[in-house]
Amino acid sequence: MLEANSLYVSIKSVEILRGINIRVGEGEMVGLVGRNGAGKTTAMRALMGILPLRQGSVVFQGRDINSFSSDKRAALGIGYMPEGRRLVPQLTVEENVLLPVWAMKHLYAAVRLKIHAGPARASAQRRSAKARGACACDRRRHAIVVVG
Repeated sequence: MLEANSLYVSIKSVEILRGINIRVGEGEMVGLVGRNGAGKTTAMRALMGILPLRQGSVVFQGRDINSFSSDKRAALGIGYMPEGRRLVPQLTVEENVLLPVWAMKHLYAAVRLKIHAGPARASAQRRSAKARGACACDRRRHAIVVVG
C-alpha cells in the first residue's frame, strides 16, 4: 500500500499542496482528478520523489520512502505516466497507460497483466488506437499511479 500523509509541497515560494492525504492499495491503478491548478501534477511528482516535501510522509508497504530517489521508488513498483500531450504518439492508448506497469520488471508478466487487466474498461477499438489520434478524454486519463 502507498500512503501520503499530510503532504505539504512548495514550488519556489508558492505553497501548492497543503496537507493532502492519499491512499492507494496494492495492485490498484488510481486516477487523480481535479480542476486546472488544483495540484494534481505536483502531488504525483511529490509521490514519485521528483519534488521535495516541505512536510509530511510517503509510506510504501509500511516503509517511509521520503529519502528514496524517484528511480528507487519506481523500482519498488510505483509508477507515474504524465497526462495530456506528453504521451508517446507511436504507442497505442493502452500501451501508454501500461508504460508504468511495464517498468515493474521485478514482477512476472502474468502478474503485470493481472494488475492492468481489471481496470481496463475502454473498448478494444479505443485501447488499440494510436495515442496521436486519441480523443482528448482518452489523453486526460493517463495520470496514474501503479502500486505493485
